[in-house]
Amino acid sequence: IPNPHLRKPSSYPLKTFFKKFDYKEPVFYIGDTIADLMMVYNYNREEGKNVEFILYQNNHNYNHPAKYKIKQPQELLNIIKGVKK
Repeated sequence: IPNPHLRKPSSYPLKTFFKKFDYKEPVFYIGDTIADLMMVYNYNREEGKNVEFILYQNNHNYNHPAKYKIKQPQELLNIIKGVKK
């Protein structure tokens, strides 16, 4: 994205993605930074949506706030299965 003000944490990347692709809730965004989390937050607030953020944890971000946190692929599958019920 060429313009810095349109990069994360701006909601522009998600808005651009969802204009090109149809989707059905639940929708998840997996990220590993505060900028990722804020992009999802900004998108949900501006668009009235409910994209869920999943933090892919590592040694540098384990204390970032997130409703869902994963370290292994199986944990992702468990979250998705649990939310779809």
